[in-house]
Amino acid sequence: MLPITDLLSCTEPIDEFESLSPEQQHHAKTYTTGLVAASNKTVAGIAREVIPAQGKRAVNKFLTEYDWDEDQVNHERLEELQKHGETRWSQDGYIILDDSVNHKTGKELPGVGRFYDHAEGETVWGQNLVYAFYADEKTAYPLAFRLYDDDDDRTKYDLAREIITELEDEVGVP
Repeated sequence: MLPITDLLSCTEPIDEFESLSPEQQHHAKTYTTGLVAASNKTVAGIAREVIPAQGKRAVNKFLTEYDWDEDQVNHERLEELQKHGETRWSQDGYIILDDSVNHKTGKELPGVGRFYDHAEGETVWGQNLVYAFYADEKTAYPLAFRLYDDDDDRTKYDLAREIITELEDEVGVP
């Protein structure tokens, strides 16, 4: 694959995210470009294929060491989506709540354990995400998620309630 020499134009709204410094905005745009356009979606693959990445260490440092508020970035992302007619929430839209098991092999990952996978019809090793997704007749996109952990006292229903409260009270989803 040819290298990606410029950041995708769809990442330009990230420049408006006040919760990220200019350097963090650059790395967020680089990472997003890599997730969309690179053939290898790993940190190493993105650093190799997306020339503005400034190397594997820079991308990895952004994801693991930089101090940034993921919830605030998500709120700013959802605010940006409300500025455009094709992605603005509609009273005819739906919030879909579900959970999904992502199969994993590592033992040291957060929240990893044995979970029943309804798609497989059996218990598998992985991470279980509870998430909310918005959909209407013109668009669909993720809203929020929580990692379910057997060691936590909260149930999947508790996590779903947290998501709904956050979306109603803090983000303004109808």
